[in-house]
Amino acid sequence: MTAERVNDAPFTVGIVGEAPPGVYEHVLAAVVATGASADVWTEASALSKRGAVDAVVFLVGGAPRRLHPIASALDRDPRTRGVPRVHVVDAAATAAELAPLGPGMLVLASARREVFMTAFSRVAEQIRANADAARRARSESAELGELERMLADIQGEGASLSHDARVLFGVILGYASNMRDGFAGPITDEQRRHVLNIVEASHDAAALLDRYVAALRRVVPATSEPPRSLVPRVDVRREHDVGELARGTVALFGGVAAAKGIRLRAETIGVRAWCDAMQIKQALVNLIANALKLTPAGGSVDVVERISASPLVAARREVELVVVDTGPGIPPEHRARVFERGVRLERDRDTPGSGVGLTIVRDVAEMHHGRVRVDETPGGGASIALVFPVNLRTRSGESRAVSPPTSADGAPDDPASPRSSPPSSPRRRELRDFE
Repeated sequence: MTAERVNDAPFTVGIVGEAPPGVYEHVLAAVVATGASADVWTEASALSKRGAVDAVVFLVGGAPRRLHPIASALDRDPRTRGVPRVHVVDAAATAAELAPLGPGMLVLASARREVFMTAFSRVAEQIRANADAARRARSESAELGELERMLADIQGEGASLSHDARVLFGVILGYASNMRDGFAGPITDEQRRHVLNIVEASHDAAALLDRYVAALRRVVPATSEPPRSLVPRVDVRREHDVGELARGTVALFGGVAAAKGIRLRAETIGVRAWCDAMQIKQALVNLIANALKLTPAGGSVDVVERISASPLVAARREVELVVVDTGPGIPPEHRARVFERGVRLERDRDTPGSGVGLTIVRDVAEMHHGRVRVDETPGGGASIALVFPVNLRTRSGESRAVSPPTSADGAPDDPASPRSSPPSSPRRRELRDFE
């Protein structure tokens, strides 16, 4: 059905059947008077042309049964099932003969021309009403679709925030517990009370977060639409020292790594890139937490910063943040799927987690016009790279200069000496498993 054309351009009326010449003239004059165009069908062409009309005229004449297959085809086709119909009939036609033609306006073939004019004027009004209803339905459908996508985004962002907050609460609880139990050195009674308050507040905050996620699931209805991103769309992009972001994130997990007997270090070169610092740290938190969760005691996790040329745009440079661990690795056949939301390898079913972390990493990469990559790791383990352009503020892809690696006091580092996070006491306790 092409009813949406009615208000802007002439609509089309299909005419099929047999009638005396005078009746044809009345029909054609009435069609033209409504601003429509007539498409005269044969019984054979009606089946192929039926989808291109806004109304149909059946010239029943003395052989209504010959038109029954055409009416049946119109009823089966969703494009023409609801188009208005006009039945021009002889006085001798019976109700049984006309019923298979479907509902429509009856006009006697012997009627005056004015009757035909009135009938087709009403048909034109019905077509316009159908067109308006179709437009409203499309608009409402689009609004409902956008609402469903918004709800999916709310669900996705809630899952992302709760996932990352659980990881960071685990870090806070770990450091506070180490202080409470004296593993970070002696503390006074007053300091111990403060630490106990931190531990209690962290537990309470984690419980509130769980309630928030549960409430979100109840309040926001389930939707078939996947979230457009698990990362909140509000971002603040500035020029940052990516190596500094990496070192700061690695430092958060120093106690966790020491408690598990894992060597954790950051090797950076001080690339300055245009990025959202919080989102980059969010991606690193997930990569590091995942690596520490899967790496056995005695293993290592390295966060390495690199600069490379883009394989897609010759003049563009990219910064790579590669997290390399000595865990079980990712089999080649699963390397594309692990970034999908909720996907977890069968071997990790008994390890706490929700399958959201790597999806967040992928979303952060895409929001920075970058990508995430799984590399081959000699000797086993996983190597996942977060890659994004150094600077996308200009059309030419102009890049900032790479500064030399610096130590904590600002002096240049020895390039051969990898940067490490501050060593932690092996006596520190292991934190609860990452979510």
